[in-house]
Formats: sequence, C-alpha cells, structure tokens
Amino acid sequence: YRDGKDWAVALSGRPIAGFVWRRLLVAAIRDPHARPTREEIGRQASPGYDREVQLKHIRNFIHQSLPDLPLALKDRLVVEPQVLGFKLEGAEVDAVNLLTICAESAGRGVLTKAQIARGQRVLEASGGVFLPEFESVEDIATDHHPTCADLILEVRNRLAAKRAELAIAIATSHLASNRLVAAISVLERAY
Repeated sequence: YRDGKDWAVALSGRPIAGFVWRRLLVAAIRDPHARPTREEIGRQASPGYDREVQLKHIRNFIHQSLPDLPLALKDRLVVEPQVLGFKLEGAEVDAVNLLTICAESAGRGVLTKAQIARGQRVLEASGGVFLPEFESVEDIATDHHPTCADLILEVRNRLAAKRAELAIAIATSHLASNRLVAAISVLERAY
C-alpha cells in the first residue's frame, strides 16, 4: 500500500513482473540487505528454460516491464548490474512492522503502554497469511513449476513465530499490571 492504494493490483496480468516483485519483497523481509543475483531470480522465475532464456526474461522485466509499472512499485526495486533488491525504507509493510517491534521489545520484561498500543496495532495489521497470493502468482509465472515454496514457508513461519512472541510479550505486560482480561483478549485475537 502507498498513498492509501493497494498497488499490487497493478501487477495483475504481469506474471513475471508480479512474481519478481513479490520474490524480492520476500527476500528483503527475510534479510533487509538481501540482493539476489539476476541469475538466481531468472532461475526461479523461469525454471523450465535454459540459463540464457532465464536471463533474457529478467532483462525483459528490467527494460520493458519495470518501466511500465506505477512509480509506487518500481521505486521499491533496486536494479544493479548483477543483483536485484527491494527497498523497505519508508514502506508500510505489516511484516516489517512486526519484525521491527519484536526486535525493539526483545528482552524487555514489561512493555510500556505506548509499546503495548503499538504492538496491538501491529498484531491486528499482520494477522492472516503473509502474501496469500504468492503461490498462485508463482504458479502462473513458473508455468506450474514452483521454485520458492521453501522460502515463502520459512518467512511465513518466522512471521507466525514473531506474532506469537509479540502477543506473549503484550499479554505478559498486561498481567504485570493485573489486566487479566486484556491479557486473555490479546492472546485470543492473536491466534
């Protein structure tokens, strides 16, 4: 989302562009400094083709599809001679917000009221499956030869664990202030 609009719709009808954009987002959530090689992304986007065709598909994405994307989408991508990346800075991504607040609250016994409120907003925003359309986009782009099942599962499992960690930290903080009902409510809504 940017400027109140869901820009992912602009990726519909562009299987390779939609897959590459989401794949780079997943890589950045997994590791904000990730820069997968063009070759790696080409292999994942076009698994049924030889190396030269895979690289050609990535070049076509960079030189034809990328310039046609809305600014809100193409500005997020980093294109370098050998690698691609995703800029998370300034992006409003529920998964990133979840990881950030978990890192900030790690090791704290009790969260402040402001941290609790922020944590509850993040829990509400990050509910459900992360990028639920990933597999269907990947299926179309790869001609029914998925290549990133382990990667998306790893990221989803990490996010689910972080949601549980945050819910427990918030509930523990409520319990420390004798707010039993609030603690129970957080845990019920988180699962």
